[in-house]
Amino acid sequence: MDGTSKEETDLYVAFGRALSTWAYVEWLHCELFRIIAGGHAGNSPLAKAYWAIVSFDGKHRMVNAALTEALSKHPTYLNRWKGLNNRLHALSKARNRLAHAQMVGYPNEKGVEAVAMVTAVYSTPIGEGNRMSLARVTEIERSFDKLGTDLLAFQETFVVEQLSKAGEPMPRFKYPVEGAPPQKPGSATT
Repeated sequence: MDGTSKEETDLYVAFGRALSTWAYVEWLHCELFRIIAGGHAGNSPLAKAYWAIVSFDGKHRMVNAALTEALSKHPTYLNRWKGLNNRLHALSKARNRLAHAQMVGYPNEKGVEAVAMVTAVYSTPIGEGNRMSLARVTEIERSFDKLGTDLLAFQETFVVEQLSKAGEPMPRFKYPVEGAPPQKPGSATT
């Protein structure tokens, strides 16, 4: 394994793309926190606080607590957040596997030298279950990309507007609640 084969290069590119895509997901995650905690400009003290927490798990718990509270009276958005939250949690584990992986060579089933990303054996099984092929790394990157797209959609204008006023009721005139009569702006009850 000398780092010059197409297989190695392709795996390194996919690996870099996956980690870069996760960085985008984490930035969107920070944006959600910034929005719910005050909606200041991008380099706000809130963003600095978010990035001061080293582990994604700590950031994730903080953002989840804030969003769960902010959306507590809005079940449609709370349910959307819960789905995103579960995906963030699961995919953060895939990100950790990638972040702690190294490329190794091994003889494939035909006895030909192949490459894969392998994570530290202290946290994952030894053998085939620990190998991440080019196809698997690409699949992980696509999952990260889909999550980023969905996080961005969650931050649509209505959500941003309402999260920045987390303690105020959501007016029903924009998105009618099934079975509820239309209301004038600002007249929603809590």
